[in-house]
Amino acid sequence: MPADFKAGVVGSDGKRIAWTYLDQTKFGRGKAAPDALTVYIEDFIKAKEIIAQSIAQAKDAAAQVAALPMVQPDGVYGCKSCPYKDVCLKEMNAFKNNEGHPTLLASVTPNMLVKIPDHIESITDLRQATNLTDFAAKAQIRARVWQTKNPELLDPDKGFDLPEFDMEIDIDLENSQAALQEIDPGQSAGLDQVYLYGYGIHDRTSSKDWQTAYIDSFGNYDDNEDAEYEVLLNMWQLLEREVAKAESSGKTIGIFHYSHHEKIWWKNFARRHAGKPGVPTEKVVEEFLAKYFVDLRPYTEKISFPTMSYSIKALAPVAGFAWKAEDAGGAMSLLKYKAATAPGADESSRREAIDWLREYNLDDIRATFAVRAFIRGLAL
Repeated sequence: MPADFKAGVVGSDGKRIAWTYLDQTKFGRGKAAPDALTVYIEDFIKAKEIIAQSIAQAKDAAAQVAALPMVQPDGVYGCKSCPYKDVCLKEMNAFKNNEGHPTLLASVTPNMLVKIPDHIESITDLRQATNLTDFAAKAQIRARVWQTKNPELLDPDKGFDLPEFDMEIDIDLENSQAALQEIDPGQSAGLDQVYLYGYGIHDRTSSKDWQTAYIDSFGNYDDNEDAEYEVLLNMWQLLEREVAKAESSGKTIGIFHYSHHEKIWWKNFARRHAGKPGVPTEKVVEEFLAKYFVDLRPYTEKISFPTMSYSIKALAPVAGFAWKAEDAGGAMSLLKYKAATAPGADESSRREAIDWLREYNLDDIRATFAVRAFIRGLAL
């Protein structure tokens, strides 16, 4: 290591580098705040200890691994961006004779672990504990569900009432910067725009089976503002038509989405494309969203599932649903989008990328249908 202890952070454009001195960069304030070099050295020593203990345990199952990393699935720089995630999770599940570490449970992050008594080391310990605080009591429900695999309400006294409609539409968009924003909300590598919008229309007066829904999408890969305008306008007009058609025939209608992401983009649509033909005002958008949109995620968060998080990718497998696209996820969608929009790309590669993105998006729609149907079938 050089004497000046310099480190560089490469920018997203791959050209600029921000240099800093590790022994002068502080974490926190005051004289007691550690510098980056000290933190690095201490963590490196801990890592070496874990490696030595793990090697010893591989030779002798009775050997103990005293140090364990905490699992943080939803952190900006947590498991989503860690290449050793699968190895780490295997260790966490095997913790204390396969009882599992509490940070495997949704919402029990390393920071929140301090709200659980020190003597509770494993998921089994948590399930058997008594005289717990409110947070620990909810965590105990999660511990029980983790082991029984039977979902439960986190607050049974409040009950559970997921809205039902005669006509139900599920929607899901794909934006060009989604994968980067999963890792770092402030990250960007170009204009962020919607290029694909999927939808599913389910007439529940004809059949309660969501698999009878008509599922399709609008897409445009020209990679410019006009392309986004076309996709969002087509989707907005479809939603307006379906609402008018349902209400004219005396049917109730609800539009389901997962998380606040969809609402943000409809407000973006009104602002970014204001004045263009067919674009609603922000006021019209807000009134439409308030009347017809239903965010499924807050309802799932009232229930404890045997999952580490409440992402649709975590919940759908519990509902028995699996994506058909290989390596389905934000990172792969970013790569496919780049392939679909790359200047000079051969037509077969471009077509393969577009087909992958379309199938991935349609499965996102099917996943929300599947999760909702699964929840409605639970005895809560």
